Amino acid sequence: MLLHALNCSIKRVGKFNLLLVALIMVALFFPLSSPAQIRTRSNVRKRIPFPSPIQTKIVEITISPSTAAIVAGGTVQFQATVKNASNTAVQWTSSQGNVSGNGLFTAPKLTAGATLAITATSVADSTKSATASISVTPAVSL
Repeated sequence: MLLHALNCSIKRVGKFNLLLVALIMVALFFPLSSPAQIRTRSNVRKRIPFPSPIQTKIVEITISPSTAAIVAGGTVQFQATVKNASNTAVQWTSSQGNVSGNGLFTAPKLTAGATLAITATSVADSTKSATASISVTPAVSL
């Protein structure tokens, strides 16, 4: 059908006009470049900065001291350090005994020696924690 229309237009407008129509059709269907690809002399040297990928810092947590040895019923003060977080608060837990909100551990009264764990978990990222090991020996009574 398109060829029929072109054949009819050849008879009416002549070969020169037919060539012009063909060039316009080619330009419409097969552009040389999109507007985004056209470079002018003024923008060839300009570099558009790409945004850097979002970099999130990984929350790190450490406990000091990492190990301790105490007598049953004794206390040890622990300190947690949280890095790369605006909220540096931690939640303390222990396998046995009591630990206060500021990291003061009180060993339970044991009749046999045991190794206990105390853990500080970051409030900013609950998947990050650090653990200290505490060796508790029973108290000797005289």
